[in-house]
This record gives sequence, structure tokens and C-alpha cells, in this order.
Amino acid sequence: MKYVIISDIHANLEALEVAVSRIEIVQPDRIICLGDIVGYGASPNECTQIVRNLTDLVVAGNHDWGVVGKTDITYFNAYARHAVIWTNRNLTPANLEYLEKLPLVHVENGILRAVHATPDHPERWNYIFTYPQASKQFEAFTEGICFVGHSHQPVVFELSRDEITTINSESVKLKKAHRYIINVGSVGQPRDGDPRACLCVYDATSQEVKLERLQYDVESARQKILNAGLPSVLANRLLWGE
Repeated sequence: MKYVIISDIHANLEALEVAVSRIEIVQPDRIICLGDIVGYGASPNECTQIVRNLTDLVVAGNHDWGVVGKTDITYFNAYARHAVIWTNRNLTPANLEYLEKLPLVHVENGILRAVHATPDHPERWNYIFTYPQASKQFEAFTEGICFVGHSHQPVVFELSRDEITTINSESVKLKKAHRYIINVGSVGQPRDGDPRACLCVYDATSQEVKLERLQYDVESARQKILNAGLPSVLANRLLWGE
């Protein structure tokens, strides 16, 4: 069984289209999206429609739920709030309804867990950056793998007995009896200093995970944000992957 897992598209059509082209080459058995289809970018309807047609399973991100009023956006920074309000006004009723119905968590046949932020209280939209944070989250699920997004920074946390290590590699061979939290990065707004789109390919047969980076037309996505009247910081950060 081969999976492609994507996350944090953030209404970036140019990045998503490149990811779709790569997915067509990989030909996975299952496609999972970890949420934040919208927010920040200028193509929310186009991206939502592609995800609706493309994926087998989607869980909600904080921006998805923020747009439909299911999560508090007062903690969002001013730029993010602006984008959420703009997105709400520009999404079609059908796409708003779709986002409103997205679940927070999915468990795939006891093999893997999919969640936008954390397996522990996913509705709080916390992050996993540190070893203590990862340790707490390993206690919150029983599957061998939990795929997450939210931070826009791809990384693999590996648990062996009581020891946690991080793996920053494009390809990771998963070990028997070890457990993993895998952040699949961001398709539409990377924040690890690499502006390329990121997606994850997981081969459950070979137990190999690949975090693939893809070039896309950043300038076109940037210009759309500016043309929409959204904050320029949301456009310019795409250039540097910040």
C-alpha cells in the first residue's frame, strides 16, 4: 500500500498543481490531506475543489475551521485573521460546507493516524517542535505512525523504547518496533527556509517514507496574493520559505 500525504496547501494553487502532477506519477493507493487547504493564499475555491476531487481522506486544519467559525481566530496574527475573513467572503457556499464538515482525526486501519496538529487535543492546534512535546504526543496514540502538519516544517520524530531522536532526511527507512511522528511539511507555504512545495510518500510495504520537495511558480502565487489585496507579507514570505 502506497500513500501520499499532503498538508498546509493554504490556497496556493500553483504549488498544489505541481504536487498533483507528482502524485499522478507516484500513483498512490491512498491520498490523505492533513488540512489547512485554505488561508493565506488567493485561490481558496480552486484548491478546495482540487482537494475534494483528488483525496481519499481530509482532516481539518485550524484555518479551515477558522474560516467557517468552528475555531477561535482571535489568537491568529493580524495577517492570518485578515486572510481568514477574506477567505470566508470569497469561498462558495458548497466549499464552506465542505470545510465545515471536515473531521479532526482519522485512523487508518490501525496502521496510521492522521491529524493536522497533535494527536493529543487536536482542537487546541498545538505544535510539536521539541523532544518533550513529542514525548507527550507519543503517549496520545497507539498506532505506529502519526502524520501531522501545522508547523510547515518537515521532520521525523522516532521513538525507540524511551529514546526520541529527530531525523531530517528526504528518505527514512522505518524500523520495526519503533514508532514515529512524521511532519509532512507544507505544500503551499513552507517555513523551513526552503520555498519549494513539500509532500510525503509513504510505502507501507517497504516501510519507507520520502519527503519530496517540488519547484513551483512562486512568483505567480505571490502576485495573486497581492492582486487580491491580501497583506503583502503573506506574498513575500513565499519567496524565502518563511
